[in-house]
Amino acid sequence: MAIVIRIFGISNYFFHFFQAVQRHIITKEQVNFIIQTLLADDKIFWHILEPENDGIYTRSFSWLMLSALVVEDQKYYHALKQTDYYEILTQAVTYLLLERDGRGFVPDFGWAHALLHMANLFEAFNFTDLPRAPKMFFFNAIFFAYFRNNYALSYGEDQRLAGAITVLTGRDQVYVDYVLTVFEYWNENYHRVNIPNDFEFWNAFYNQLRLFNSLLLLDDLPEEIRNFIENDLR
Repeated sequence: MAIVIRIFGISNYFFHFFQAVQRHIITKEQVNFIIQTLLADDKIFWHILEPENDGIYTRSFSWLMLSALVVEDQKYYHALKQTDYYEILTQAVTYLLLERDGRGFVPDFGWAHALLHMANLFEAFNFTDLPRAPKMFFFNAIFFAYFRNNYALSYGEDQRLAGAITVLTGRDQVYVDYVLTVFEYWNENYHRVNIPNDFEFWNAFYNQLRLFNSLLLLDDLPEEIRNFIENDLR
């Protein structure tokens, strides 16, 4: 049965779930069971290939719950093995390639917020002991999912992703260099295409500006990235 979460239910539903995880009411065995349940295709890919529909709530909040479990697993449970993290990563990247619904707040229905919830998971992964390559792979997927999105991402997605990028780049210089490489590649290729004067293009364009402006507002943004955005970004 799909987990359809609406505005009047999500606050209490997730609050109680998060409290159960944070207070360690949920056992280690239950953590594994919940993660495998949430990772099932009929949760995270529910109606993903169809136009806008209520399946976004099942997909999006499955990822939000997964991000909470990943965070607490690193602090307390230690239930997940490296193979489990790779399974989550594989499903997450596949999801980011397929998801097209970028809605934030939906009138009469509530928060969809798929990309914001994926940014939560991305940040959680940055604190794991996984090698560098998987983290870079995840960054690539969420970065390009953000920039190819045709919706106006104006409900905090830019701030959340900026914070997650700063966490990643604060852990090692190699991530700073890699993020700069991706930004440079994107900047060069973005201006090689003919600019279409349509709704989707301008949404994507201003999504870009919001993310880079959100990065500039962070005090712990590495200076190399700050200089690139301020001086080299076109």
